[in-house]
Amino acid sequence: MDFKDYVTVIGRRKWLVVVPVIASIGLAFTLNTLTEPVYRASARIEIQRESTRSLLTGQETDNRGYQTDNLEMFTTAQMITSRELLGKVVVAIRGREGALESRVRGLDLNRQVDWLLERITVEPIHDTRLVNIYVEHNDPKRAEEIADLVAFYFAQYQARQRADGATGLITYLNEQLDQVKEKVNRSERMLLGTEKGDPYTLGERLKQLSAAIGEQQKSLAGSNRELVRAREIYKEHHPRLMSLETENEAIRQSISANEREMKSINESLQRYSLAESELKSDRELHTMLMAKLQEAEIDGKVQKPLVQLVQPAAAGRSPVRPRKALNLAVCILAGLLAGIGVAFLREYFRRTIRTPDDVTQQLQLPVLGLIPRIAQP
Repeated sequence: MDFKDYVTVIGRRKWLVVVPVIASIGLAFTLNTLTEPVYRASARIEIQRESTRSLLTGQETDNRGYQTDNLEMFTTAQMITSRELLGKVVVAIRGREGALESRVRGLDLNRQVDWLLERITVEPIHDTRLVNIYVEHNDPKRAEEIADLVAFYFAQYQARQRADGATGLITYLNEQLDQVKEKVNRSERMLLGTEKGDPYTLGERLKQLSAAIGEQQKSLAGSNRELVRAREIYKEHHPRLMSLETENEAIRQSISANEREMKSINESLQRYSLAESELKSDRELHTMLMAKLQEAEIDGKVQKPLVQLVQPAAAGRSPVRPRKALNLAVCILAGLLAGIGVAFLREYFRRTIRTPDDVTQQLQLPVLGLIPRIAQP
């Protein structure tokens, strides 16, 4: 079949095409009439970037890139549909007549939150810090009220989160300051303790001991030489030999005692140096924590809200559902396709002989001749 044949079939079966189209148009008008209109209200908020500059020094404390900042903004925007926040909105609109549909008015809070979730859409605007909050409702005024309430409670939620974070940070910094302060006091008491001594005095004593040990080692060398000669001259247990041995042993003990004292002084100096270094680090940490605490306290007092309503909710004059023109167009197209399909189906099952090919295929007989159609005058 060529295109002309298709047109011929449609023309022959035109009522099979027209009737479904008319029925589809009636169906579209019925749907548009019976479907309750739904209006959409849109509120716009701005989610500002949290300041990363120190209020005390003015320096940047966090270098975030565009992608990180954009991801943070989109994440914050998606928190608008949190069940905790929407639960507060539902509680706020329960007492308003017509705010909740009759079928969900008697349900529990979780079911009502589910109902509200189906009617809220959050749409961040690309390359901006603006977010649109869409709410659909069969009453445009109620849609506007709900959208404004969602924006209001979200701003409150963000402010409370920031306040709780600032309070927690201040508490944590105070605890750390107390610990560091106690450590500084302990280190100062240790450094000022009498058992440690004055580092200058200990250094002088170390020099004296070093000089004394040097002299004693010279004396020990001389005593060793005299003791060797005496052993060659005197017999064992001779008074002179015993006196030299006693003197030699006394020198050795004195050297050992001085070396032990030097070791003790060196250990004391090392501990003193380590404690002094730790004290310096703790004091620097204490100063830094004090600055952070002051900054956190100032930030908690002067912080600006991150979420602001820049455009109150406004509902469109025309409902977003039902979309009458679209419903009519879809129904007409569906009816047209259904009618054409039925027409071709009827044509397919038609068993009449219309062409010479039909004679050959269906009767299995040759075609002997054709009677031409005579046009009427």
